[in-house]
Amino acid sequence: MPRYWPLTIVLLLAACAQVREPTGGEKDEKGPLLLESTPLQRTTDFRGDRIILRFNERVQLKSIRENLVVSPPLSEVPTVRLIGDRSVQIGFEGLLLPNTTYVLDFEKGVVDLTESNVYKGGPFVFSTGSVIDSARISVGVNDARTLAPMKGVEVLLFADGDTCDPRNCQPHYFARTDEQGHAHIEFMRPGNYNAFALRDLNGNHLYDLPTEAIAFGDEAMSTSTDSLATPAELRMFTALDSVQRLLDARYVDGALRLAFSRPVDVVSISSAAGGPMAGAWLPEWNAARDSVRVWYLGDSLAQGPLLVHADSVLLDTVDLEERSAPATLSIARVAITGTSSIELEASRPPAFVDTTRISFLRDSVPMPFNLSSGVGHVRRFVLRTPLKPGEKGTLHLLPGGLVDHQGRTNDTLAIPIEMLGANGSGSLNVPLPILRDGYQGAFILELLDAKGQVILLQTGSALPAQVWWSTLPPQAFGLRLVADRNANGRWDAGSLPLDQQPERVYVHPKGATVRAGWEVEVIWE
Repeated sequence: MPRYWPLTIVLLLAACAQVREPTGGEKDEKGPLLLESTPLQRTTDFRGDRIILRFNERVQLKSIRENLVVSPPLSEVPTVRLIGDRSVQIGFEGLLLPNTTYVLDFEKGVVDLTESNVYKGGPFVFSTGSVIDSARISVGVNDARTLAPMKGVEVLLFADGDTCDPRNCQPHYFARTDEQGHAHIEFMRPGNYNAFALRDLNGNHLYDLPTEAIAFGDEAMSTSTDSLATPAELRMFTALDSVQRLLDARYVDGALRLAFSRPVDVVSISSAAGGPMAGAWLPEWNAARDSVRVWYLGDSLAQGPLLVHADSVLLDTVDLEERSAPATLSIARVAITGTSSIELEASRPPAFVDTTRISFLRDSVPMPFNLSSGVGHVRRFVLRTPLKPGEKGTLHLLPGGLVDHQGRTNDTLAIPIEMLGANGSGSLNVPLPILRDGYQGAFILELLDAKGQVILLQTGSALPAQVWWSTLPPQAFGLRLVADRNANGRWDAGSLPLDQQPERVYVHPKGATVRAGWEVEVIWE
């Protein structure tokens, strides 16, 4: 016999002994099924320190610490591990509360081995007392500013009359919201509970970070046994920080962009090395005045670390690598103004406009025009021409037409201009609703684009019967109404310490579609 045969036979046997998943056939799209458990599902008078679940196929754990929800929360994090390849053990490190129904929800933490299909058999429930509690509370959590559903945030319940809340105690019950922003807390002890929602950034079920979003109810909620009960509403917000902080500092397109935790009246920047900097600063604020682009009017920012002051208070020292701005200036039309004026926006604040290198033509014929600085915006211009509604022209800029503070200029540009007329634009009439609480005070009505960005707004000291916008391009818009209770012209978040809810927002369920040549009226009930 050749001496190589024994080795060949061993290798063949080893290959035969390997465990492989069967191939071929339809793709498996079913999650694991629970075959048995120790103890049984909905066991009462539980006295053990572990639970074992056995599935019908091989499983794996996926981000189990993040996915496993235990309600009521445990004093110590349970240990979760695989036993073999088909069983999961949950071990309790601390003592369980007496006469308490516990719910273990794995969410997406247990999946099959081959296709990562999620176990969807529902929560595992057991009780350390003689009964399984059967009451429930349903809660819906929305973003207070946009009313968008808040997915994956914690809903925390505290017994009414208890002095605890998320600032100082663990909740009595908790769950996470689903894709629709809903959370259903089941197997509860009947009673009244105060509800909170928390975007828990450090995983401790406590509202202890200034950047965590919070929501709370105005009054206690009663449990129910009705699975079809309408979820109670919670409006989530990030509170205004009690301390002014510099949240972000970076260079963007030649500007220093700063973000603050609170609105700022005056920002100032100086050299950490001492002495004045060669050049001035030009701020460009957002509407809330908590973010600003600061344009430097000198030759270079490369002067060492910078000191950032907000309202005369030193916040931080920033030492960022200066990024060169684009080599040329550009300018484009602002899409929507809601008026017949034509607004243009430059990529950086111009220092000089040479109108001898700018012309306006209609059908190749030069026409008079006027280009003036916009009000309240350092990069915008207002263009006025003799165009009539429905007519078109072109704004031409030769190099040197615009020059910024560092001497950079524009390339040759040709910007098409169309004066929207009755046949090219539409108007929108919005009769405002009678708000559910009878509020008739200061308001903000916002016109939104397809991305939810505010493109036009109307404010006032009292809620009018209607708001009317003209010269709008034919397209779909969203509508959002803010009850501006403190009449400061912007939406304000709430405060848990002050027991203050965020300003209420109303979003039109369908929005409005403007049609060219039409006056569209949107009924808001």
